[in-house]
Amino acid sequence: MATKPSKEEASDVESTRSQVGIRLATTADAMRKFSNFADTLARVVAKIPLDDPEIIETLQVVVDATPTVSRKRKLADVPEEVGKKRKREKKVKDPNAPKAPPSAYIMFQNDVRTRVRAEHPGLQYKELMGLISKQWNALSPEKKQV
Repeated sequence: MATKPSKEEASDVESTRSQVGIRLATTADAMRKFSNFADTLARVVAKIPLDDPEIIETLQVVVDATPTVSRKRKLADVPEEVGKKRKREKKVKDPNAPKAPPSAYIMFQNDVRTRVRAEHPGLQYKELMGLISKQWNALSPEKKQV
């Protein structure tokens, strides 16, 4: 046999129920307003002659001005499951795409590496790269451009 809730517990339940009812009514009202807006917008759009070049140009300007979604953190369309995070979508690389050209620093590093390695044969790779980096930083901007 179930026990009766105390008056205080019953009051809390009624208060919560009342708050939920108010929120639902507010949400329903907002949805009705949006529905009316969407209907009005549909009627207005239906009256626009789409064969007018000026209107087409204006619509194209609006479409071009619409911000695009950043692809940097685009998430995959994975159905949300409770307690699981959505995974980031991996960008598929084109195997036939050309490689990016090497930067001026990489070209300098390739030219200097064998000479510096010959001058300092016992140096670890990390320290060798540190020396090349210092040489690069000591170069004038004009020589870095060449």
